[in-house]
Amino acid sequence: MRFLKTKIAKAGGLLAQTDTSAENLPQQPAQTSSKIEDPEPIASRPQRIRQPEKIHLVSPTLKKNISGDNIMKNYGRAMTNFALSKMAQFYLNPIVEGLNITIEGFQNYISQKKKSANCIKQLRAMLPLHDDQRDPDLNYKKAFQSICVVFLKFFCINWLYSSKIAEKVAHLRFRFKIMRRVKNPQYFTYLKDFHDHM
Repeated sequence: MRFLKTKIAKAGGLLAQTDTSAENLPQQPAQTSSKIEDPEPIASRPQRIRQPEKIHLVSPTLKKNISGDNIMKNYGRAMTNFALSKMAQFYLNPIVEGLNITIEGFQNYISQKKKSANCIKQLRAMLPLHDDQRDPDLNYKKAFQSICVVFLKFFCINWLYSSKIAEKVAHLRFRFKIMRRVKNPQYFTYLKDFHDHM
C-alpha cells in the first residue's frame, strides 16, 4: 500500500512532501500527470461489482388441462403395437411357452382388440382380472400383461421420446402408475382415482 501511495505521489509531483521512508524505494520513471486524472487512492474508490446474470431455469411443468384420456389412449396404442412388433417376439417366446399358446394366436387376439384399446375400460378388459379358468382368453390376457410390463420397463422411454407426443413429461409421470395397474388390473380404475395431483 505504501508503494502505491508513493507512486501516486511521484506522479503528482508531491514526492517532497512525503516521509523519508519513500527514498529507500526503487526509483521508477515519473509518469505524466495527464495519465492520472484522480489522485485519490484506488482503495478508497467505490468498486464496481459486476452482478452475475440471472439465469431463469424453466422447469418442465405440466399444464393443468392435460387429458388423462389422451395419456391412456397413447399408452394403449403403444402397448398393443409393441405386442405385435418384431421386437416383442424375443420376450414373447418364453411367455407363450409357459402359457401353452402360440405367438400367432396371441397376435390374432391382440389384432382383434387393438382398435378398442384406447381407454382404461377396454385396456382393463384385455388383462386378467381374475384367475378364471373358464375364460377362453385367459392365457392371452396373461401374455399381454407380461409383455406390457416389459414394454413399460424397457421400451417406454424410447417410444415416448421418438414419438410426436407433445406432453412427454406428463406421460412419464404416469408410467409407473400404469405399470402398477397393469400388474394389478383389479385396481385399474378410471383416471380420476389414480390421477397424479399436480
